[in-house]
Amino acid sequence: MTVTDLATRENQNGPSQIPREDNKLRLEDRAAHDWYRFVLSFPAHLVRTYIDRFELTPKHHVLDPFCGIGTTLVECKKLGIPSRHRLN
Repeated sequence: MTVTDLATRENQNGPSQIPREDNKLRLEDRAAHDWYRFVLSFPAHLVRTYIDRFELTPKHHVLDPFCGIGTTLVECKKLGIPSRHRLN
């Protein structure tokens, strides 16, 4: 199936009805991350996915110079991984 086929099928049947959960706050993350929701923030499970993919452990250090609302720092803290938002 080509991109054109997909576009044609979507136009005939309307947009896909499969809900995307990529950028949703999961129930298990609400205690640490639901006190303030910023629409452009990324979800905690995304940080955990990258921590797993890079095989980070408490012997590693994470630098998040842009920090945002602190999702990366909070997740690192929960996992016991040292993290910072700036260099001193």
